[in-house]
Amino acid sequence: MQIEILRKIGLTEGEIRVYGAVVKLGKSSTGPIMEKCGISSSKVYLILNKLIEKGLVTFTIENNVKIFIAANPINIIEYINQQKEELEKTKSDAKNLVKDINKLIGSNEEEIAKVYKGKKSLRTTYQNIFDNLNQDFLFIGAPSFELDSLEVFFQNLQLLRQEKKIKTLGIADISTQKRYTQIFKGKKNIKLKFIDFPFPHAIAIGKDRIIISMWEPLVIGFEIESKRITERYRKFFYSLWNKK
Repeated sequence: MQIEILRKIGLTEGEIRVYGAVVKLGKSSTGPIMEKCGISSSKVYLILNKLIEKGLVTFTIENNVKIFIAANPINIIEYINQQKEELEKTKSDAKNLVKDINKLIGSNEEEIAKVYKGKKSLRTTYQNIFDNLNQDFLFIGAPSFELDSLEVFFQNLQLLRQEKKIKTLGIADISTQKRYTQIFKGKKNIKLKFIDFPFPHAIAIGKDRIIISMWEPLVIGFEIESKRITERYRKFFYSLWNKK
């Protein structure tokens, strides 16, 4: 029996041992189960009750003795589905908690700067921008020598952007026009403008925070959470965007 699967769905080591003993014995009172799995009788009772609650074990009464039997193994799938439903509810509750915490955090008007290293870490900063964005997402493109590292990140970022239907405006140096056009080919809700100006690094501009990122030789990002700084960068971006 592949007990690793039972671990993955959240059964404890004791539950796995007792469940395995019940399966192998076919049907049994607590005595043989206790001997088979090497767990004391008091703990076996507790564990059997937990397995019954999870729908993995059932019981019958024979000669006034409780006999335990493994339930239909399809219940393992049902148990996973139940966990999935509970997890979705927990996720929903967690989102509400995040909103409540953000309201408390946002009420202090603090200006904060954070440093992120690595692509996985940097993805968190973009999630922060997208989560509270109610206007266009703006970005200033990276220099050409960083685009190889940035391209895969941009492709993965599209899933977040498309999921939230975020409209995007991007400005990049004219020398990178071919690469950026390829990266965003066929993507919806995005407009690009190319100007003759070599930007030293990529800048992402959200509602109340910006991300300054560099992708070579190491990936590093600086997230600045500040309404006044973000507003200045948005004005700077549109001054470039509206230039003829």
